[in-house]
Amino acid sequence: MLNPSSSETPNFSQRQSVGARDEQQDVVWNQNVSDTLRLYVLADGMGGHRNGSLASQTAAQAFAAHIDSHISGTHPESALKAALYQANNALARVIKARPDTEGMGTTLVAVLLHLPDGAYSFVSVGDSPLYVFENGRLRRINENHAFAADLEKLVSAGQMSREEAAQHPARHAITSAVMGKDIPRIDVRSGVLPPDALLLLASDGLQTLDDAPDGDIAALLAQQGRDLDGCTRALLDAVAARGREGQDNTSVILVRRSEHEAHTAPVRKVANPTTLNSQRRPSVLNPDSGLMLPPPQKPKSSVFGVALLAGMAVAGIAGLLVLALYFRPPPQQQPEQAKPAASAAAASSAVSAPVLPTPDASPAASRPAAPASAPAVPVLPASAASSESAL
Repeated sequence: MLNPSSSETPNFSQRQSVGARDEQQDVVWNQNVSDTLRLYVLADGMGGHRNGSLASQTAAQAFAAHIDSHISGTHPESALKAALYQANNALARVIKARPDTEGMGTTLVAVLLHLPDGAYSFVSVGDSPLYVFENGRLRRINENHAFAADLEKLVSAGQMSREEAAQHPARHAITSAVMGKDIPRIDVRSGVLPPDALLLLASDGLQTLDDAPDGDIAALLAQQGRDLDGCTRALLDAVAARGREGQDNTSVILVRRSEHEAHTAPVRKVANPTTLNSQRRPSVLNPDSGLMLPPPQKPKSSVFGVALLAGMAVAGIAGLLVLALYFRPPPQQQPEQAKPAASAAAASSAVSAPVLPTPDASPAASRPAAPASAPAVPVLPASAASSESAL
C-alpha cells in the first residue's frame, strides 16, 4: 500500500462488492479523454437476473464510446447529455432485438473532470448518488430520482406524515432511469472541485451507511485521509459489516483533485474494473486561467489589403442604397400580427409516479441536492494529434 503522505498517492480509486446478490449488476468505468480530462461513469443495472448487468454494461459502453469520439470542440454538459441519449438508444436497440429484455434499465451517473482547475460537469439519471467530500463534510450534489425523495417533499410541505412516507409501498421505486425510452428526469450541472476535495460516485448499495454531512461515510473518508484505496476499501468493508439481509451490489469511484498532482497523476486500474483505453487529445490552454482556448487563427491580411477591401465594400453599399431608394415601392398597410398564445399553465405540483420498482433497495436519504457552483466550464478544442494511452 502506498504511503498516504507520499506525493505518489493516487488521486483515483474504484471498488465493487456483490453483497448478498448472485451477480454484480453495477458497472464502474474510468477513461482518459485527454491529458487533462477524465471521464468517470457508474451504472446500476435493473431488470432481474442477467438483464440488469446487460443494461448497465450496454449503457456504460455506449456512453463512453460517444464521449471518446465526440468530445472535441463540445461543451462538456452538451457532450454528456448527447452521450446519455446514445446510451439510451443502445438499450432500445437491444430491447428491440431481444423482446425478453423489455423492462430492463439502469441508473447512470457520469462526470467529466478537468484536472488542472478542477472544473467538472456531470449528468445523472436515477438514484445513484454523487457526493463532494470537503472539509470533513459530505454533500450530495445530484438530484435523487427516487420516489422517496418526492415523499420527503410532501412531508416537508405538511401533506403527509413521516410515518406515512416511511410505509409507502412505492417508496423504494425510482422516478427516472435509462430504459431505451423517454427519460423522465435528467440532471446536468457543472461546478469546480476545490483542491484536495473528493468526488464520490456510488451505487445506492452504499446508502446502507449514513450519508448525512457528518455521518458514517464522512467519518470513514476523514479517517483514511489521503489514501483513496484505503477509503474505498473501508467503505465497502463497513457496508459488509452491517450484515444487511439482501444487501445490494455496492460500487464506488473516488477521485481527488490535487493541484500538485493534477498534471502527473495517472488514472490507475484496480481489480476487475471496466475500463476503456482512449486516445489522448492535446489541449490548448491559457496558462493563467486554465480555460480552453480555440486554435490559433490564420494571420490577417496586410493593412493595404484591408483598406482596399473596406473601400470597395463602402462603395458597393452606397450604390445599393441609391438603387433601393429609387425603386422602393409605395408603403403598404401591414396586417396586425397575432398576439402570442398564452403560456401553458404551470405544471401540477402532484408527485410523479415512479417508473421502476426496486424492492430490495434501501430507502435513499432524501435531502435537497446541493447546487453546484457555475464557473466557466472549459470547451474542448478539436485535437491536432493523438497517441494511444492505456488507463
